[in-house]
Amino acid sequence: MAKPKCLTLAVLTEIRDEIRSTRVELSARIDATNERLDAVNARLDASNERLGAVEQGLLELAEQQMFVVRHLRGSSARDRRVDAELDNLRLRLDALEYRREPR
Repeated sequence: MAKPKCLTLAVLTEIRDEIRSTRVELSARIDATNERLDAVNARLDASNERLGAVEQGLLELAEQQMFVVRHLRGSSARDRRVDAELDNLRLRLDALEYRREPR
């Protein structure tokens, strides 16, 4: 009966050693995974920073575009008024020239 105890003890010892070995391997793999995750997080932080700069630039561009649109609308309204006044002046000039022509 001594042999089964020794065999059981040997099997249990082997299982314990495998568990320790597996724990060490898993710990190393987890550390490597954590390092890769840290690198990914750093890249994400840099990307988020760049996206923030792009967002700010787009907001500034949109503000400038709104200013240009307002300016163009104002210019367009002034142009229509000037065109109407110019047409009126042309009509008046034509009328004056018509009166001055010898008959």
